[in-house]
Amino acid sequence: MGHGLSIQCCQQVQLKRCDGELRTSSPHFQVCDVDKEECLQERVYVASWTESSSHSAQLVVDEGLCEVEPLHMQTLSYSPVKYEECDTIDTARSQDRYSNALVHTARMNTRRQLLDRQAWLSSAVQGRYAMLLLSSEAHGSPLWRVPTKYYLDHNHSSLSFFPGGADGRHLDIMMDAIQGICSLTDSMMLIAQWESLLTDMEKSCAVLLKYRVDDTKALNCEVCFLEESEAAKDMFIHTLTVLWLEKPQPHSAWF
Repeated sequence: MGHGLSIQCCQQVQLKRCDGELRTSSPHFQVCDVDKEECLQERVYVASWTESSSHSAQLVVDEGLCEVEPLHMQTLSYSPVKYEECDTIDTARSQDRYSNALVHTARMNTRRQLLDRQAWLSSAVQGRYAMLLLSSEAHGSPLWRVPTKYYLDHNHSSLSFFPGGADGRHLDIMMDAIQGICSLTDSMMLIAQWESLLTDMEKSCAVLLKYRVDDTKALNCEVCFLEESEAAKDMFIHTLTVLWLEKPQPHSAWF
């Protein structure tokens, strides 16, 4: 018997349908169940041919390779069968955890700003201290600091500055004559002129007002003064801007 063996299966049609495979070196073939349309993948045999002294072929079947490994399936999506309701707030520790937390709402911020403006208006009517900045070479310095006190009238229609006290000369600025309200750092010309004469703290507390002297004359003037702190400066600009916008303004303004 030669080495090229051929095997003729009685169920050749089923073997072809089941994709039976035949190899000459180490034949592998699948045994199919003729009663079923699909092959039994578990019944896989490895056959090897040996020749004895009587030249008779023997078929040795190795069933040790017939172990089937379990299939593991992994999915990335998961949908629970049911949902259980539970509390998401730890009531035992929530008071300690959130007692000092700051909670901001639009209503609270608006009410707080309103109270702050009312407190500032009340203090401005009674008088607030400030420091006027005057540019004068007559006093031997390009920048002259003058202690002053400004007042807002009860109708919130004018702002008056009294340098050196209420008995001296004063400056009255009508609310509808104001042209601009801003920080000194927003004025490029003045900050460039006084930058070397002011400290960083004074720069952050300086306020600049632009106003008209007379309606018939197109003459604009400026007054600059120092508030007691940067927060006081911001409150002055914010509150006075609100008052200025409430007045009818036929002209434009800048901030």
